[in-house]
Amino acid sequence: MLQSWFWNFLPPRVVPLSYHVDYWDYIGWKDPFAKSGHAKKQREYNNKFGYDGNYTPEMVLNGVTHFVGSNETKLYSEINSHLKRKVQNGVQIGKISSEAGKVLFDYSVTGSLDHKLLRVVLVIDERITEVKRGENRNRTLHNSNIVVQEKYLDLEASSGTDSITIPSVVSKTDKLTLVVLVEAENLDVTGAAKAPIHH
Repeated sequence: MLQSWFWNFLPPRVVPLSYHVDYWDYIGWKDPFAKSGHAKKQREYNNKFGYDGNYTPEMVLNGVTHFVGSNETKLYSEINSHLKRKVQNGVQIGKISSEAGKVLFDYSVTGSLDHKLLRVVLVIDERITEVKRGENRNRTLHNSNIVVQEKYLDLEASSGTDSITIPSVVSKTDKLTLVVLVEAENLDVTGAAKAPIHH
């Protein structure tokens, strides 16, 4: 997992997401943000890349390439390369609000919608956790851009209104961000947008 200071040096157009995996829970400390679905997503990416097995920290960039996440030189090189490419889909988040344990939002997408999905992600901006057991025992972790909820929508129209549930792991003091991505059938991310949530 990359530490929070690292994200501060990324260009503003970059939308980082941290998917906490559960396959390290057996070493004695359960990550409160880990989900089996995140490990499944990682396997799907690695199957696409022809890579045998999951590893951490793994960085997946726009769904098209992967590398060891702690390799800063590789990361900045790949980001700079991707920023020079033309974006296939424009994404905008319109009206956004939270009520009754849900985030409601409007969205609009430009560009081709053929064989594309809308991936909606709810993110805790930052949370500090104290590790009590395992190989990181007695360490304080500064977690950033933590994915706590995700859903997919069929892109049948270029605009619409939908919602995503706020899970119980979110506290009233957490700062939240809504991220909306356009994803192709081959898992390529072809557009993205983010917006802060006031709850």
